[in-house]
Amino acid sequence: MVGGVDQTADDWRHRAACGKHPNPDMWFSRNLHSAATKEAKRICWGCPVQRDCGDDAIRHNIRAGVAGGYHTRFAGEWAQLHIWLGRKPPEKQSGAHEPRSIVCAQCRSEFQTRRQNTVTRCPPCEQGLVDAAPVRKHVERVHAETGWSYREIAQRAGLSKNVVGSLMTRQQYINRKTAELLRAVRPDLLTDAA
Repeated sequence: MVGGVDQTADDWRHRAACGKHPNPDMWFSRNLHSAATKEAKRICWGCPVQRDCGDDAIRHNIRAGVAGGYHTRFAGEWAQLHIWLGRKPPEKQSGAHEPRSIVCAQCRSEFQTRRQNTVTRCPPCEQGLVDAAPVRKHVERVHAETGWSYREIAQRAGLSKNVVGSLMTRQQYINRKTAELLRAVRPDLLTDAA
């Protein structure tokens, strides 16, 4: 992993396979099992400076992506990198992953997280999701007031009938944009000719 570090002519980073790769972002995937992470690791394991890269990650405590063939963001992989380099694995920090309560900066709901970085939003808000219950109630009200089928409501919102079908049966969260489109379907604003 070479991103963001000044390089001198004799620096090992000049020989790193990732430095020549057209997609350096692969080394910074946040998903341990993504195709990008797997490909980055494969390239690392054939890199002539793999050990130098791993040593550098440990020395500078770089925990942001793949280094030396291991994804340093994940504790298990971080420990494996230490072992592979013949070093003592890092000790688990007590309380490092204890759950803590946080109030979401966006929806103001309280949620639990084990993440130790600067989490400010709950997982649904981070993913652009909203609570499906109020949207479900709105669709039920429109259905009751107009007699429109769920399929007709979906069509009026410009959505697939499957989206409304899933909303009505099982979803806890719904995409924010989808929710806005469904809430815009109001019998007092639309004519039956729509």
